[in-house]
Amino acid sequence: MSADVARKPSGQNQDPAVEKSIEFFKNVFGGTKVKPFAVRFWDGAEWRHGSDPPQFTLELKHPAALHKIFWRPTEVSLGEAFIFDDFDVHGDLESSFELGDYLLGRDWQLSEKIRLGLKLFSVPRTSQSTDYGTAELRGRAHSKQRDAEAVQYHYNVSNDFYRLWLDKYMIYSCALFHSEQDTIDEAQYRKLDYLCTKLRLKPGEKLLDIGCGWGGLIIHACRNYNVEA
Repeated sequence: MSADVARKPSGQNQDPAVEKSIEFFKNVFGGTKVKPFAVRFWDGAEWRHGSDPPQFTLELKHPAALHKIFWRPTEVSLGEAFIFDDFDVHGDLESSFELGDYLLGRDWQLSEKIRLGLKLFSVPRTSQSTDYGTAELRGRAHSKQRDAEAVQYHYNVSNDFYRLWLDKYMIYSCALFHSEQDTIDEAQYRKLDYLCTKLRLKPGEKLLDIGCGWGGLIIHACRNYNVEA
């Protein structure tokens, strides 16, 4: 049986939204075998799941963060909540991923969804500091017009945006790291070379790369394996 502990910031009355958030966490994680973790709230209060030292701390930045994370949770919504600074993670990041897998993979009963949904409605749902700027898509799902708007919203951004976080080859797929010291450039170069080796490319051969992005694989293959694009 796990022991859940709530700690109030010294000399302060606890924010009612914090109390409701703690009750929500108890309902979600009470009796589960999720690794020990802590939740630090915007007022400094803290709640811990498990009797052992927490492996990571989930920091909620504002009262609406709980709703942002748990209302219709998906990989996209969790990623957006992190990017827009609704929450942060301190400590073992890999263990926090396991927590996300638990939330997304659990088969929630209808009665659980209703009970937890009602609790989410009792906490703030909006915050002036979090405007995601999401696409306002109109029309029937997957109609030509709606899908065209979705594609334009996704792709009609400048190269300067992608340069902020991609490698010098502008590759937006996974990389191949051998150690934590590898740079993103090194890992992407290694991935490209691994692909070319697996393809057993020979000089003079032609390589067709459909959906090549900025052409990182084609450029690498032409420069290092003397193939034709």
